[in-house]
Amino acid sequence: MRRMGREYGVPCTVLTGKRALTLRFLPDVKLVFAPATLGDEVMLKVLGSLCDESGFRLPLLIECDGAYHGFVHRNRTLLEKKFILRDASDILGGKRF
Repeated sequence: MRRMGREYGVPCTVLTGKRALTLRFLPDVKLVFAPATLGDEVMLKVLGSLCDESGFRLPLLIECDGAYHGFVHRNRTLLEKKFILRDASDILGGKRF
């Protein structure tokens, strides 16, 4: 998260379940801890408000929990307009962007 924050110079928004709660101690990282079963419309509103609060045009959105994969896949076009999308497994695997 720190490396990507430095590369892009923007705060990170992390879409996660309980597994990534230690990220809450990193500066410029916002956790979205919401059930993956929430409707797409509600999740898009939550993420949209976080994007507006950040003050950056394209903050990072990192998917840390596979339960959100369907949501991200269905809404990829909308999300890519506001976020730089990344998957946590790619980051942890050392994939370069």
